[in-house]
Amino acid sequence: MKTRWEYTNILEQCISAISSFPNRSVVLGPVASTVLSQFLLGKYFSPYKIQKMLKNKGENHAYKDVHKRIQRLYSLELIERVPEDQIHGERTLHNPIFYRLTIGGLFNLLYENGDVMFTEDKKKIFLYHGDNIIFNTFIYPYIEQSTLIGIKGSFLPEIIFDYISKCCGIIDEIIEGLAGDGGFRPFPIDLFRWSEVPGEYDIQTVRKMANEFEVDFSEESKIEKYNDERTIKISDKNHCVIIQLNQKMNSATLTVHDGRTCELIVEQVEDDDELIVKKKGTFRQDVALSVMGDRVQSNLLNLAFSILMAVKIGGTEADFVEARVPIDTKDFEILTQDAKAMDLIEETHKLFTERYRLFSELKNMNSNT
Repeated sequence: MKTRWEYTNILEQCISAISSFPNRSVVLGPVASTVLSQFLLGKYFSPYKIQKMLKNKGENHAYKDVHKRIQRLYSLELIERVPEDQIHGERTLHNPIFYRLTIGGLFNLLYENGDVMFTEDKKKIFLYHGDNIIFNTFIYPYIEQSTLIGIKGSFLPEIIFDYISKCCGIIDEIIEGLAGDGGFRPFPIDLFRWSEVPGEYDIQTVRKMANEFEVDFSEESKIEKYNDERTIKISDKNHCVIIQLNQKMNSATLTVHDGRTCELIVEQVEDDDELIVKKKGTFRQDVALSVMGDRVQSNLLNLAFSILMAVKIGGTEADFVEARVPIDTKDFEILTQDAKAMDLIEETHKLFTERYRLFSELKNMNSNT
């Protein structure tokens, strides 16, 4: 299991990569949307090949119309040209230009374009476009790529893509929210008052530091101050954090035993000698990513529960009752051979069992009063 520190860094990298495509959630016309979805079925295609694929599906579009849509998708950075040295055995006398999906294009298909749900051979999406930051962030930590390629039925891929689509929606909301706020604004977090440690608030201080800097302090942790009270040490038998004031006492350096360092803000209370130590947070790191992580985990639990119950979450109560869909036995067998998937299912089962136990205890308590 990844620590909160590691998971936050992964989410930050994902947001950073996707935010570089400003047209990722543009609403496309029906023809452009269909053209874009064809790029899911292989590594790259020429405009002529796309036109031929559409014709085989019964959609007769003139080459100039397909080419026009492809140029539009290219200008939106939803597709990109493939370098010649990456094209193998595809050249003809006409020397066509080949295009492939960008991360922005894949995001658009997963989030805005419902055609993904109706792609005939969904395993091709993971086969040809499996190595991307969206899947690496939201699905591969819980289900192996090989498992997704091996699944042949429709039920499991549909609920998996529904989960990924919801995650893309969360990403888009976070990016838009940050952009609307004028960027990654400062959001300092109060840690402690310098004069109050060591003191009666040591337990709260240790817990706060452990939470903010991912240090697993034990109950026997202690705080001491030395070096003319310019240095604070928080430690137990296995962990240590040292915080040292700078000369001007307007900042401090925090050093963790594992080598991590962090610059802290030190503010002096007006008309007082009191120093307040704060973490240099940003809205991105300390609010948006935390909210994003919680919402992704909630959607992940819904995915796991849907797999367990073989139902699609959502709709009316009648839909919930009638939506039971049998999982293909072979797909179920493939899923049970995936250690990551089984860990997800087992953790979901444990959580549900524990929550049910708590509700039962509350029910019994209320019955006895």
